[in-house]
Amino acid sequence: MSEPVHRNRSGMTLVEILITVSIIGLLAAFIIPAYNLAIRSRENSLVASQLRQAATAFSMYRMEMGSVPATRTDGTVPPEIAAYFSSLGITSWWTNSTPVGGVWGWNGGSAPAVMICNVTRPTSQMLDVDKLLDRVGDLSAGSFCKTRSGANYYYSIGQ
Repeated sequence: MSEPVHRNRSGMTLVEILITVSIIGLLAAFIIPAYNLAIRSRENSLVASQLRQAATAFSMYRMEMGSVPATRTDGTVPPEIAAYFSSLGITSWWTNSTPVGGVWGWNGGSAPAVMICNVTRPTSQMLDVDKLLDRVGDLSAGSFCKTRSGANYYYSIGQ
């Protein structure tokens, strides 16, 4: 009598592979948008926090000196305010690009404001930042606004 032949199956069938790949694809379809939303939320919170910190430093300078530093829109620290930036830990990030692209700046004119120049994110993201800063959700009103040119935003420190 001959012995029955048992085949040893190792590996996966094509159907099993297709099911596995489909499940991984479905999981990725849910995870990637959530991850992108978390990154955007982090950027928004960080830029709002940094705008508030810089506005505090410029306000402290204005209260002590009775004036504001000259306009500077190139991401360099205004020399007059270097000590205030240093004490608040601002110097470390002011010279880098902002969390939403572009560079930091300062408008020392008649309406003093911290600037974000040459923003690379969509307006919808900047509306989210506006909601964090002044809860208006309108970039033409409130303390955080879009400039007429459209590429710059400013956070007013008041008169």
